[in-house]
Amino acid sequence: MQGELEKQIYNDIRNDLAKGALVLPTLPDVALRLYQLIEDGNASTGQLAKVLTTDPAVCARVIQIANSAMNGYGKPVSTLEQAIVRLGSRALRNTVTGVVIQQMFHASRPVVEQKMRSVWQHSTSVAAICYSLAPYLRMAPDQAMLAGLLHDIGALPILKKADAYTSAALTDHALERLVEKLHVLTGTEVLKAWRFPEELIRVAAEHESHQRRPSSGRADLVDLVIIANLQAYLREDRTIATIDWQGIPSFSRLGVSPESFVMELENESKAIDNLSMALCA
Repeated sequence: MQGELEKQIYNDIRNDLAKGALVLPTLPDVALRLYQLIEDGNASTGQLAKVLTTDPAVCARVIQIANSAMNGYGKPVSTLEQAIVRLGSRALRNTVTGVVIQQMFHASRPVVEQKMRSVWQHSTSVAAICYSLAPYLRMAPDQAMLAGLLHDIGALPILKKADAYTSAALTDHALERLVEKLHVLTGTEVLKAWRFPEELIRVAAEHESHQRRPSSGRADLVDLVIIANLQAYLREDRTIATIDWQGIPSFSRLGVSPESFVMELENESKAIDNLSMALCA
């Protein structure tokens, strides 16, 4: 690891994790209230809309995503109530989660802000790929999209921590290494703190484990995120995408070959780009 500042931030985060003292992001009130209503099971469209209207930015994005290439069909929706009906409660919950998380990805220092944008853009690309391929793999598209959005959530507390340091020595390369080394650990802690389902916690914890072999032997969301992550890296021309895909067990568990996976992505490339842009806007 290079640079004294990078070492200091790394050690500070590891020490905070060991002591349970790492400052983790908290979900905004609009998301928590929406989750409660949906979990109660009897909420009307009007009640859900009333909660969302407390955050105009969230309302606008929900309508936008409801009209994206992945969800839009027939006449575009123009009201929040129409968007809620089109999405359905589960997809609405996951969409709002993505929107409020994006709002957290901001920093005061330009080098950290740039890295925040890069991480979020990558997350939206992975989410769009997951959403697009989920139906072919008999998985729920909205849950697959959420898994993609959350897989690198561990970058958030790392970059927030780095943003608090005033030294001018902090570089993009240092931030990249910090995220690479720590985001699996911190992401697991974030989703545990948010009380998210175990299957999503596993995504944060295991999506970099290309040779993972779950005890059940069955395909899961982690497998989907692993291969979507690689495809997103390939689009970004990242070196990690050049590893041998044939040796990754996730493909066989999902019942696809790397070649057929790429072909399906080519068929869905326009829809993937449109949803990624809607999530990233």
